[in-house]
Amino acid sequence: MKFLKRKFVIFFIIGLILYLILTWGFYTAKSEYFTIWRFLNALIAALVIACGNLSIVYAFLKPKLSFLKSDSKNVPPFGNKLEKSFVVERPDFHFEVVKYKLKEHYEITAYDDVEQHIVKFHSKLTFFLSSQVCGMVTYDAVSKRVTATCFPMMGYTESAAKETQLALDKIESLIVNK
Repeated sequence: MKFLKRKFVIFFIIGLILYLILTWGFYTAKSEYFTIWRFLNALIAALVIACGNLSIVYAFLKPKLSFLKSDSKNVPPFGNKLEKSFVVERPDFHFEVVKYKLKEHYEITAYDDVEQHIVKFHSKLTFFLSSQVCGMVTYDAVSKRVTATCFPMMGYTESAAKETQLALDKIESLIVNK
C-alpha cells in the first residue's frame, strides 16, 4: 500500500532527526565528534520507531482492508459502525449508477452489480487516518431497499463517529437525489 510506505518513510526520517537532535547534547558535552557509530545508532532507532508505528497502524487496518477487498456481505463487528436503510422509489433506478456516484467521492475496493449488488469503498487514505471512513452499500432488488454501512478506518473517537455519520448522510443524498 502506497500510503503505508509513505508513512514509514516519514516516520523513519522523523525518528532519525529526533534521535540525532536528542543525542546531540550528550555527545557535545563529552566533546566527542560525530562518528559513524552515532549515525548507525540513529538509523537503528529510527528504524525501530518507524516499524513500531507501521505495525500498530497495520494491526488496526488489516481487518478492515481485508473486509473491503472481500466479496462478503456480512460486516464484521467493527466499533462505531453505523447503518442506514432506505427505499428507492424511482422506477429508473439502476444500481451501477451508485458505483459511479460513489467513485466521485471515494475509492471503490469491491464491486458486484450482477449477483450481490454490493459496492465497498473507503475515503482516500492519507497520513492522518483518524478522519478516514470506509463502508459498504448493498441493494435488494426485490424490495428496492438500499442499505449503507459505514465505519471509521482507524480508532473509535468522537470525531470519527461524526465523520462516519456525515459519510452516511452523504451516501444517502447521493443515492436518493438524482
